[in-house]
Amino acid sequence: MLCYVKDAKGIRLWIAKRSMQKQTYPGMLDCTAAGALSAGESPRSAMILEATEEASIEREIIENGMRYVGSISYFHMKGSSIALSEGSSTAVLLPEVEYLYELQLDEGIVRPKDSEVEDFRLWNVDQVLNALGKGMFKPNSAVVAIDLFIRHGVISPETEPMYEEIIIPFPTANRSI
Repeated sequence: MLCYVKDAKGIRLWIAKRSMQKQTYPGMLDCTAAGALSAGESPRSAMILEATEEASIEREIIENGMRYVGSISYFHMKGSSIALSEGSSTAVLLPEVEYLYELQLDEGIVRPKDSEVEDFRLWNVDQVLNALGKGMFKPNSAVVAIDLFIRHGVISPETEPMYEEIIIPFPTANRSI
């Protein structure tokens, strides 16, 4: 889930910096809250749990304001992750599905609650785009941020010369909010 503030300063996103102690993607930038689904768990209930555990957002705020905005499915290439024989390995394509939720919040409401997040930053569009361009985001979180920017009109044919190439994997790109 990406949480954002929308006011006279424009749209700003609550971006998490992952703890350096995380086993995967330590220190990288991430969505406000995210997590894997357990068997039998609904995406909505999982997101509510993650947002309360990771970002200290009150359950009532999440339940009343969180919006499901779609999903994205894609393949993530994880390089050199499976050893075929001693001394050799190959890249692996892993199927992924991201359930997309967003929540408009006020400033000052998001703070780390557990050890998974080092801190949260309330970043403007330019800061997020700059970090995306530098590869500072966890790959699946970068996809979620790009989708939000497409849906909110930040990335459009007028602002991005490669817009048509970018929107190919984003089924929500042609939906307005």
